[in-house]
Formats: sequence, C-alpha cells, structure tokens
Amino acid sequence: MIWNAKNTHSALTMHEAGFSASKIGRLLGTTKGAVLGKFYRLGLAEKGKDAHWPDKRRAKFIRLWMASTPAPEIMREMSMTSAQNVYIRASRLGLPNRRILANRS
Repeated sequence: MIWNAKNTHSALTMHEAGFSASKIGRLLGTTKGAVLGKFYRLGLAEKGKDAHWPDKRRAKFIRLWMASTPAPEIMREMSMTSAQNVYIRASRLGLPNRRILANRS
C-alpha cells in the first residue's frame, strides 16, 4: 500500500475513533501489519506496551520477572506455551536482561 496523505489521515481518524488496526486495514484495503508499521513510523506505537495483556496480567509477569523467577516457572504460572516466549515477552515489555538482574544482588 502507498501511504498518501488521504490514507494516512483516514487511518489516523479511525485510530482516534478507537478502531483496531485490523479493522483500519480492512477498510483501507491493506493489512494490520501495514497499519501498525505506519503508526510506529508516526510515533503512535508505545514501546513496551502490550495491548493484548490486561494490566493485572502484565503486572504479575513483571513482578515474577523482577523477582528472578525461573522462566519455566513463569511459563507455568502465566499459562504460556514455552520458556522462549517468556524471554520474548520480557524483551517486548522493556524489562532488564536476566544478567543485569543477577548483578544487582
């Protein structure tokens, strides 16, 4: 998709109205990824913000991570599919690396 001024304005208007990226993409004839990419380039994406997890779930994950709970235990506690996803989620939330946490002690 070519992002011209009209498409960008339409996407921003729908975003402000609360439309999801998927719906905006369908209405503009493009993909959710293209919409999210445009929003990211416009500075609308918040780094570390994960819209798929409610605040309580995010807070629980952060608490477990910062307490240096082992990844397999976090995986079971949070009903995640693999320990690798624990590390990916921590990275997306902008949490410190485990080596940095270990050096704090």
